[in-house]
Amino acid sequence: MSASQVDPPLSDRQFALYVGGVEERSQWTVTTYIAQSRRFLAWLDEEPEEHGNAFTVAGRDETVTAYRDALVARRRPTASINTALGAVRAYYRACGLGSPEVEPVRGDRPDPEVLDRRARSRALDAASQRSARDWALFVLMLATGLRRQEVEDLNVDDVVLTGRSGHVLAPGPDGEQRELPLDIAAVMALLEWKSARAAQLGKDRAATKAFFLNQYGARLSADAVDAIVQGIAGVSPGVLRNTYEAGLYTSGFTQDAVCYRMGRAYPDKHKRRTLPGAAGCARPVAADGAGEQLSLL
Repeated sequence: MSASQVDPPLSDRQFALYVGGVEERSQWTVTTYIAQSRRFLAWLDEEPEEHGNAFTVAGRDETVTAYRDALVARRRPTASINTALGAVRAYYRACGLGSPEVEPVRGDRPDPEVLDRRARSRALDAASQRSARDWALFVLMLATGLRRQEVEDLNVDDVVLTGRSGHVLAPGPDGEQRELPLDIAAVMALLEWKSARAAQLGKDRAATKAFFLNQYGARLSADAVDAIVQGIAGVSPGVLRNTYEAGLYTSGFTQDAVCYRMGRAYPDKHKRRTLPGAAGCARPVAADGAGEQLSLL
């Protein structure tokens, strides 16, 4: 084994300390990079004999190039691939192997896909026929624009329900939590799931803080979130997020309010130009978008 080889790879904690401490990235970036590094390591495990020198300087660029090409072959969105590459580069830097010299995926960014009113109605009808968990998850993502990783990371304390109102707490780009209000449809769906969740856990209710659970009572993964949304509506979670963002613009939310709701440090200029209703954003609301919610119905 060469001196430059890293064995074993970094733990999540070590990588988080590097990304958040040494590179001074936001908590959202830390969480995203950890998730992406896990996917990269899982990909390496699929064919370990092909990547025996993955964690050497000599094998670094070849390995990461192969990973990029695999993501392209799986037809992952360009932005997702480049985010994954950013995380993998950081992982190699954290390992002391330098940053892989691999070109990002380039190409014209397509206009964001959204659900129109009819497609959204059909999707909600389909979701209502699923389990209490799947119904609550789908309604929540459509009502808040949460990323799939944010849905995986949700804990019970992050979902605040009081009577017929409520809100969800999610990380913001500055490390502070952002508060996303819920409409009555989302509140009712989440209350139904909370009851089903309690029944699933039984006496082991304190066993996990995770809000969404898999069939074994463990935290639902981001990949499972993706599969649920695909199974209901035939689209990615990103389409639900785009639909929510388009609704914010159509309702007249300011650019700063949209950034707050979407958990972004800066506006997405492409979506600002291409999402329905974005060009006409004019009606001012509170800068943090607090106290105003969109209705699913």
